[in-house]
Amino acid sequence: MMNHHVEVITKIPEDLFQGALSEVLKIDWDNLPVKDKRKNTSDGQKENSHVFETSTTCHLRYHAITPGMPLTIQAHSAVVECKDTVARAMYPKVNELSEWIYNYVNGTHLGRIMLVRLSATGKIPLHIDPGEYFLKHYRFHVPLVTTDKMVFINKAHKELNMPVGYLSQLNNRAEHGAINYADTDRIHMIIDIDSENQRYGIPSPNIG
Repeated sequence: MMNHHVEVITKIPEDLFQGALSEVLKIDWDNLPVKDKRKNTSDGQKENSHVFETSTTCHLRYHAITPGMPLTIQAHSAVVECKDTVARAMYPKVNELSEWIYNYVNGTHLGRIMLVRLSATGKIPLHIDPGEYFLKHYRFHVPLVTTDKMVFINKAHKELNMPVGYLSQLNNRAEHGAINYADTDRIHMIIDIDSENQRYGIPSPNIG
């Protein structure tokens, strides 16, 4: 079970990490193969309207949304099933890493896969990821490009770092946010997975 809002799980095998990193460093963030859907969704609530203002996401796998579905966080987060985007096949080394993570955590259901850049000195304000989707999946991170000046915060503003090259878990069912105190961008791989392994359980939304 998680004891904090960030838990460091294990070091990624070096060959897998370096392979994924080599692909990520070549990404043209101004010309992504899949439009950043998170920048076009809103829940209409002022406190959540700027959550993604300083981050950019390359979606390798996303909610299986249907035509005409509202572009809102609530609508997308109600969709549990996900499907690959064209970007997943473009990054085979990232995909190898995602498969390794899925097996390592005893995955039973695969959700979204994202590469997320948080801009230098950027901030993601405190928020809770809502909806059925986030009750179905646990959220895992692999910091690919980061520093110890990149931290995750909770409601108590406790700051915890995810070290580069390690698989970590984030409790996104409670209030959480991120701050990049550095003058360089941060890039994480994020993958959502359901697992029967109790190690990844979240017993309370009030984890410290």
